Amino acid sequence: MIRTYHEMSKFDSFAERLEYLQLTNEKHSSPRQVSNSFYKSPAWLAVRARVIERDYNSDLGILGMGIDGNIIVHHMNALVERDILEWDEEKLLNPDYLISVSYDTHNKIHYGLHEYKVYDERKPGDTKLW
Repeated sequence: MIRTYHEMSKFDSFAERLEYLQLTNEKHSSPRQVSNSFYKSPAWLAVRARVIERDYNSDLGILGMGIDGNIIVHHMNALVERDILEWDEEKLLNPDYLISVSYDTHNKIHYGLHEYKVYDERKPGDTKLW
């Protein structure tokens, strides 16, 4: 399945958009060995800025859901090493395959909607490990 911004934007709710983007049932491996230089390239930085502007700095492009902190521009279709090595511009730089997300939303897309354990805040003098 090829995911697109155009198709995703037909869903109004955050939950529907998140479900559309879920990658938890798909097998993929991150091309981290070769992706660092790509994510620093002028071409990526330019398209990233355009996508953030298009999405109004909003999580999943939903107005009123501003992102506090770093904005991740997520590839809606998982990249593989070959995409970067062969510079598949369509997969790498097409804004229709990209969406602005928060760190938490990005983790939900990749790892699912399960609840993460919340730890109590540490205090001075606290020597016990949770």
